[in-house]
Amino acid sequence: MNRKTILTGLCLLLVSTLAVSDKILDDFEDAARTEKLWESVQGDWAIKDGWWESNSPAIGSGSFVFFSDIETHDGLTMSVKCRAMGGGWSNCYIIFAYVNEAEVYYAGARIGRSNWTIEKSALAGGEQNFGEVRDVRISARGTPYTVAIEGNDVVIYDENDKEVNRHTFGEMPIGRIGLAHENAITQYDDFEVESPAVKSLSVEPTGKLATTWAQIKKRL
Repeated sequence: MNRKTILTGLCLLLVSTLAVSDKILDDFEDAARTEKLWESVQGDWAIKDGWWESNSPAIGSGSFVFFSDIETHDGLTMSVKCRAMGGGWSNCYIIFAYVNEAEVYYAGARIGRSNWTIEKSALAGGEQNFGEVRDVRISARGTPYTVAIEGNDVVIYDENDKEVNRHTFGEMPIGRIGLAHENAITQYDDFEVESPAVKSLSVEPTGKLATTWAQIKKRL
């Protein structure tokens, strides 16, 4: 292999690395980037000292936001750190499938009750709980966790990558992903999505997604 071939290969690798990423992170340090990556649907959201905060004042009036236009798919992982700043329930959830207003699936920490939960549709005024697992390590001061889509399973992992809750669906619901909480003031930090499919999303330095999820779905 001659020098020209090696240099050409390195240039192509560099361009590829700059153009795509299999991880997309929002650390909520750049308000302009956050605005481009997220769609606020309900509740007041604001960056405060590097945390993204929202106050959901009442049961049945949950705060939630969508991340990009990415939808549920096998191999997707979503990670976040959250902490409770007050409220009746003290909770923080990752939405892993927003199908429609009456069918919202999410997983995460019920901080006030010290358990990991996987649920459906409490944000729309009803609730179906797929199972709770108690964990006294869950802290209002900061709880990192990951939600992973593994076939028809949704799995919650703690900060040490230990499985803490799992539910198997007959068929995995498909919808947009995001963050949510209810009847609480919750702050979020370091939200990250990762999957082989996400690598096909072109990410500009500003964080704007130049290639949409709709385009990628056609190739899956």
